[in-house]
Amino acid sequence: MKGTDDSNDLVSAACGHKQSMQAFYEMNFWYWDYIAYSLDGLARLAGLENKFERAAQFFGALDRLFRLLANTLSPIERGWRENDLAWTRKSLGGGQFQRLWQKGYALTPEQVIVYASGIEG
Repeated sequence: MKGTDDSNDLVSAACGHKQSMQAFYEMNFWYWDYIAYSLDGLARLAGLENKFERAAQFFGALDRLFRLLANTLSPIERGWRENDLAWTRKSLGGGQFQRLWQKGYALTPEQVIVYASGIEG
């Protein structure tokens, strides 16, 4: 929509995902799937803001979290993720993307929450 400040919408969305992650973490272990989906939202938002370094790290952390949860994505979600990963990889270059993705993958789930929550929107 013309005439609106899309950056405010992105900041608001990022704040919502961060608050959601923190709330689900404080509730119970059984909410890790919801935490993963909030992290997915943060990864996508980082890409939309052209913050590809953050996106790559979030995608790495997200991949590890989904593996730990044995979570599978629907074909539609998988397609979205593949497009977002390709866009991030192309924007950073393969070597830098891989290094940042690995850095995110190395984070424990608890570290992911602290890391994601500590990043300003």
